[in-house]
Amino acid sequence: MDYLRKRSIKGAKQYYITGQSTQHTLDTIPPVDESDGPAYNGSPVNETDLPLIEYSDDFPPSYGDLQIVSSDSVIFHFHRWLLEYMSPVLRNMLKTAETNNRGRRLQEFKIQEYSTDLTNLLKFIDPKKMNPELDYNVLIQLLELASKYEITKLIDWIKTWISDNLDEFFTNHNNKGSALDLFLMAKRFRMKKLAQGAFRVLIKVPDAEVDLYVSNHLPDADYKLFVYLRHNRIKWFQEEIKTMLARGAPATLMSGDGLAINDTEYVDITRTVMELSFAIVSEPSYDSLVRHFPQSFYVDYFHGSQAAMEELKKKALVLEAELPPMALANEWDD
Repeated sequence: MDYLRKRSIKGAKQYYITGQSTQHTLDTIPPVDESDGPAYNGSPVNETDLPLIEYSDDFPPSYGDLQIVSSDSVIFHFHRWLLEYMSPVLRNMLKTAETNNRGRRLQEFKIQEYSTDLTNLLKFIDPKKMNPELDYNVLIQLLELASKYEITKLIDWIKTWISDNLDEFFTNHNNKGSALDLFLMAKRFRMKKLAQGAFRVLIKVPDAEVDLYVSNHLPDADYKLFVYLRHNRIKWFQEEIKTMLARGAPATLMSGDGLAINDTEYVDITRTVMELSFAIVSEPSYDSLVRHFPQSFYVDYFHGSQAAMEELKKKALVLEAELPPMALANEWDD
């Protein structure tokens, strides 16, 4: 007879099938005591050469009436009715497979998705397993699969979740690479708020990284929008810096003891302001503003104007938190 040898691995259970029997299928072979060693014609069996059955820990045997086999041969047990209800594509695939099987109801269904991706998808389909912890890589893959199998309820849920948790989501994914991926995904799935959140990050990209993260990847119309929004952001900073300096002008003309500042001090003031202006053009962001405006400038040359600078910093933070306007609003769903 055949023997089963079980080995546990992370995320699944694996079973080796030993022997050569035609009387059992994979799911009808009875379990045996693991003290029984494999024996076939008296020859030792190398376990690494034996076929594996790997069961999902999240969707184990008896969880559902349909066995779904992933592309890497992991078996998931899932509710057929729920799968058919959520996805018209999968429902048609099952019907087609049964037609090819002479009308017999399928017990096993093979699908060309990797087990990790299939686990995430089934968890979001099954209300008992659903766990709304969305890493952006998982989010992208879920939307791809939901689109492929026309699972509109999942697409709508993801869109709503992003809209309701946009700031929190970008707190965890506030980097340029993630922002680019998220914008392209938002464009594809018509998710306006997600696109705005991504552009909120991309607008601040330093000049040296624009080609890497923006211009080489965005379609022409979106790149023009990026240039427009970035230009407006730079212009805003320049106007605010000009206003701040105008408020501090009387203080810059006199030193702390009432004497006019000398030429060296005037040159220092001019150089600091020019460096700040160039920095803002290269990287229009709050961080750039803080990095290029030394604290000593307040004390040495800008007496009485520290409050103006603090006000500018607060306004810059508020501006960066706002979602930038997106052109052609009728292209978006939300």
